Amino acid sequence: MRAAIASLLVALAISNLACAESSPEPQSVVSGAGQSQPEQPTETAQPAQPASATADQQNRQAGQSKSEQQAVQANPRQLASQGQSERSQQPSLAAQPSQANSAAASQEQADAGQTVPEGTRIVSLFGDVTEILYALGVEDYIVGVDVSSVFPEAAQGLPDVGFAGALNVEGVLALNPSIVIGGSIVAPGPPGAVEQLEQAGVNVLILPELVGLDSPGVKIRAVGAALGIPERAEALAQRVESEIAAAGPGPDVDTEPLSVLFVYLRRGGIQLVSGAGREAETIITAAGGVDAGAAAGIEGWQPLSPEALLAIDPDIYLVMELGYDAVGGLDGLLDIPGMSETAAGRHQRVIVMEDILLLGFGPRMAESIVQLRDYMAEVRQSLQDASTTDR
Repeated sequence: MRAAIASLLVALAISNLACAESSPEPQSVVSGAGQSQPEQPTETAQPAQPASATADQQNRQAGQSKSEQQAVQANPRQLASQGQSERSQQPSLAAQPSQANSAAASQEQADAGQTVPEGTRIVSLFGDVTEILYALGVEDYIVGVDVSSVFPEAAQGLPDVGFAGALNVEGVLALNPSIVIGGSIVAPGPPGAVEQLEQAGVNVLILPELVGLDSPGVKIRAVGAALGIPERAEALAQRVESEIAAAGPGPDVDTEPLSVLFVYLRRGGIQLVSGAGREAETIITAAGGVDAGAAAGIEGWQPLSPEALLAIDPDIYLVMELGYDAVGGLDGLLDIPGMSETAAGRHQRVIVMEDILLLGFGPRMAESIVQLRDYMAEVRQSLQDASTTDR
């Protein structure tokens, strides 16, 4: 129940932010840009293409604007159906950190000698922050979390202070925190909320909005410094950065990159696409693809339209789990005007990824890159097989 409520609250907040960033009129799209390159393999694969299934645990934070605040998730669900029934499959773990390895690394950091000062009481105001705290091995000091903190599962048993974007200062202070750590979504929340916390003698750390591959490391180091454990944070940051560096496609991929269009969907008819300067572009590029929206000249957010879709003509759609479910899955997605008329739509190439995993930019960023990387590899293989058959 908590996860379901969280999903609704976070989706609403993210939708408002995304809509605020998008222009009321669709931006002009460079005609034909992104059409020549197949860049959009998605979670719905071509026939005979396996699909990876994400865990049922729903990440509530999905945001595209103010991205850094989303965090958290279990194994994302990838759907690959190309005119045939879906089959679940685990994405390749080649560059993914296992939970066991993460736990071992956290223990090694804890044994490094640095400890959080006695009496520290932390309230975490976003899922990515909570995930960082657990990865640092300081979960015993957490006395409260916001509704987006669903990963790891143990965080769901902590006192819930509500949604960080609509912060209840009294509820936070009731937990007697010594420090409150939140994402940038806290800043545009209720006016004066941060000031009230500081006036009550609480230390407050608000992480900035970040959209680069260095985002996890920056946030981890900031949290570690605030808690007095910079060496442990540095060890974790370096491990995460190594995983991100290893998650890319590698130098052996010499084929033309596929174009991937990130489509943001929510209940109530909210339909947007993103381009240059947004989080999805970072993940798509790192995985070896081309952001189809950016290639078509889109910056930030743009309302989805049939004309824009046809001009962009992506190879793959990248969709978040909450939005995919909101429109009714694959059939509902392809019923959106223009969606079925692109290369991605005709071949049902859609990859569905858990919201916070995709846009949270936390310690598990490498997993989102690996999932997209592996899906694109499957699509490339299917294209090669089809080409061979046609000869």
